Amino acid sequence: CLPLDHKEGREMALNTTLATQFKSRGYDTVSFSSSALNMAGTKWFMTQNQLSANFDEEFNPLVTKDLHVNEAAQDDILVGNYFKEWLNLRQKDRSNNEGDGRKPFFAQFYYVNSH
Repeated sequence: CLPLDHKEGREMALNTTLATQFKSRGYDTVSFSSSALNMAGTKWFMTQNQLSANFDEEFNPLVTKDLHVNEAAQDDILVGNYFKEWLNLRQKDRSNNEGDGRKPFFAQFYYVNSH
């Protein structure tokens, strides 16, 4: 657990992201969520940057413009549909370019039990 109440931990939480770490190792990065990640004003505010910044692609209701099924989010099943579409497009793009289409990727998923 990071010492988030100390200067070093706060700096790390606010200036480091999962996506950046994976991208520096050659991974494609993508984030899927049935709700826009907004942790401002909560005790988790410092993890907002780590969990949501610097992804190559993002899929959430702010991006996809999908309607919410309740106050919090779109239908969770759409997250899986967007992942399948992303994988298909990725495979098609890779087959049209040099290489074997096996570049690693980091994908993160957030579901909020909306259905």
